[in-house]
Amino acid sequence: MTCGRSWMTCGGRFDLARRESEIKKLEELSAGGAFWDDQQQAQKVLKQLAEHRSWVEAYRTTERGLGDLAALAEMAAADESAFADSELDEEFARTNRLFEDLELRAMLTGR
Repeated sequence: MTCGRSWMTCGGRFDLARRESEIKKLEELSAGGAFWDDQQQAQKVLKQLAEHRSWVEAYRTTERGLGDLAALAEMAAADESAFADSELDEEFARTNRLFEDLELRAMLTGR
């Protein structure tokens, strides 16, 4: 698996904790009564919120994919007759693609 070892350090690379903290802060800000008083600032906040949510969701989706892949690999190892190699290969390819997309996105945006 090409992404396994490096994936463990990706939380720091993608700064997930900071993004989740920022989401909470921006959600609290947007819930304020005077939020829409400055329309331009409100739009900037909503754009930042959407960006952070997008990163977190992409990370979580990839993380779930890795969990699914690990579970599938365990089941396949326990009962080889129940799983075709192609099923495991397909799940690996899908999860690896998610991971590579996330890495590329981080590289292209400098984040």
